[in-house]
Amino acid sequence: NDPQNKNNKKKKQDFYDPLYMIPETYRLTDSKDREAFEKRLYQDGGLDLPWVLKNPNSANGKGITMLGPNSKELRNVLKDEEGEEMEEEESKNKKRKKDQKVSSEEEEDEEKKKEHQSLIQAYICNELTWWGNKKFDLRFYWMVASVDPLIVLYHDGYVRVGNGEYDESDWSSTRQHLTTHTFLAAEEKGTVDNLKDVLKEHHSSKSLSRKSRKKIQQLTRGDPYLHVRNQMKQSIAETVAAFYYDTFGQSLKQQELMTPHHHRNRNNNMQQSTLQPPENVFALYGADFVIDNDLDVWYVEAQNGPGLEEEFDFRVEMHRELIRGTIDMVEEIQMKLQDDPTKNVLPLKSQAEGWDIVYAGNTDEPPEQHWMFRYKDYTRFKKKKGCNIKTTNKENTSSIRRAKVQ
Repeated sequence: NDPQNKNNKKKKQDFYDPLYMIPETYRLTDSKDREAFEKRLYQDGGLDLPWVLKNPNSANGKGITMLGPNSKELRNVLKDEEGEEMEEEESKNKKRKKDQKVSSEEEEDEEKKKEHQSLIQAYICNELTWWGNKKFDLRFYWMVASVDPLIVLYHDGYVRVGNGEYDESDWSSTRQHLTTHTFLAAEEKGTVDNLKDVLKEHHSSKSLSRKSRKKIQQLTRGDPYLHVRNQMKQSIAETVAAFYYDTFGQSLKQQELMTPHHHRNRNNNMQQSTLQPPENVFALYGADFVIDNDLDVWYVEAQNGPGLEEEFDFRVEMHRELIRGTIDMVEEIQMKLQDDPTKNVLPLKSQAEGWDIVYAGNTDEPPEQHWMFRYKDYTRFKKKKGCNIKTTNKENTSSIRRAKVQ
């Protein structure tokens, strides 16, 4: 899977693959998504499943509500999001504006908050757990080293471990379902080596199905960490591809607008176009993943930054490696572009161990001509085990059933 190899480019007909690694997600502030979720909830079995209600503007476990199957909160989630919560927020805003003079900039900020209030996402059932049956997730990294040409890289990260025992039958609290529930320093963190040990133990146990073990053996010669890592790399690459035109395609759009390089004004006179190619930039981001018991990876959240807290010694060294690598590669790319903008900047001599290119392409070319990392021959099992759901019968005695995932 070499970014220099033209044969590894995606075929046009399969470029827009479904983002299967992302859990079923709906934007409750979008009318089409809201309508689709309403149908999913009341007509297509959504009430029988657990969901996670998120505020994208929050972090560290804040703004998250667990919605258990057939719970009152789930049945009323659309009504609550549209009605009670909005009314309460409006009441607070009116009172605040009376109590103090609000600037136009603050009003714009309030409007932006309203636009990004809520996402609802299907809960991933049958998750792989950490030692002590604790919930865990992965914070790994990806970097946009250059926008033009577009070069995106992946880097390993660390493990975040919850401080409550994982329990799929209890939705009364977020404690057993989140890994960032308390202050960061009070929570356990794990290294990549720790993760490798957990994966090896699971891979050799009876908890992993025979089909999954056979698949991992065929794809990676029995290396469960490489299997998980390849899925994360493809998840980042697929995300870049899916959002290419909205996020990275400005150079191509502007070139189309600049051809021919003149346009007519209202008086039908020719004028020189003022459009300029975008300035090259770089950025470092975080990405959060969970793993299920089939060792399939789910991309649950994309972060708008890397989150470089340093409450653990191993993270201090990891962050130094991240920053050094970022600076060295960005500097090399910029120097090469200054010397000869038409020359291919790859390979990168400064690309340190741990950094893998997952997407590369010139932004004056359509994305189907770009190269991206593909986990060759990987397929995901369509049938997934559901969550163990606690139910109550007529005699008021509790029982456990497994919710079906559709």
